[in-house]
Amino acid sequence: SGSEFKQLLDKDQIDAVVIATDPLAHEKYIRWSLEEGKKVLLDKPIVALKNTSVDENQARKLFSQYCTLENLANSNTLVGTQRRFDPYYRYMIDASEKFPANHMFIQKTDGQIRTLEELFEMKYHGFTEGYGAIMHTGYHLIDMIALVMKDQFDSVKVLCDVSRPRDYLAGPYQNFLGDENVKNQEIPTGEMDATVHYSFYKNGFRTADAIMSLMHTSPTDRTWKKSRSDLYKGNGRKGNECIRVIQGPHQGSTALKVEHVGHDKISISKVNSRELMWDAFLQEEHSTISDIESHKKTMYLVSLAYISAARAFNNQNPYVEARFPNLPEMI
Repeated sequence: SGSEFKQLLDKDQIDAVVIATDPLAHEKYIRWSLEEGKKVLLDKPIVALKNTSVDENQARKLFSQYCTLENLANSNTLVGTQRRFDPYYRYMIDASEKFPANHMFIQKTDGQIRTLEELFEMKYHGFTEGYGAIMHTGYHLIDMIALVMKDQFDSVKVLCDVSRPRDYLAGPYQNFLGDENVKNQEIPTGEMDATVHYSFYKNGFRTADAIMSLMHTSPTDRTWKKSRSDLYKGNGRKGNECIRVIQGPHQGSTALKVEHVGHDKISISKVNSRELMWDAFLQEEHSTISDIESHKKTMYLVSLAYISAARAFNNQNPYVEARFPNLPEMI
């Protein structure tokens, strides 16, 4: 219980809490820790809720819960978002601060193929809780968009389209899927693949746009049907990532990253580079944690993507318009 937990912390004079639970439990632990005056370190996503991909009310609640935690937070409330501190991410972010970006494309392929058993039963980075790829790998990509475009918008238009397990089951993977009996279970509704288009506006004028393309089912090293113990990184995963940022007439930069388990290869290409020194930047050391307040626009864009996805799932108009930090009116 909460009282027993408090007694334990007081007894051992614990003044800091590391939250590494399932994301669905984050909100409760963060709120309790902050109300008790503890320092907090947590992993992304900051909060998660069941069925955000299919229920607009849950998608809206995602951002409101974040705002409540932000109001409780202090300077010692930190989020482990290591991806935003990768050298090629930092390069793009720092470049956009010198020359504002007017277009961005970011794509990630997870290099996975799933059996029926994995699809219906996988918990870690799975699809059984009514959300999926957007909240997992997608959080990093949307975080990148929010950081590059942070000064470029006070309002946004969003269209999100996703593929779910029901779409995967209808695809050309029948020889790989496995046990037909699993199909009798309720089909999970979390998104596997997602494409999100953001159009950004400031003072009534369109300033930029960004496209996120996230594909779970994509070229893989897996050639076996039997699941391995590590379904996340030890099951044939082969990731690829591409970021393209256009900064008007000043510069266009492309970053490519190829991942195999334990091995990453990064390449950077630049066009019309001005004052941007990649080699020097690569040698700098960077942190892997960030303050919770810096995630506000990220959580806002995540919530809007889920609102659009939920509307599409329920056969409603998925086109979303909102003025930061307000959420759109309910349909």
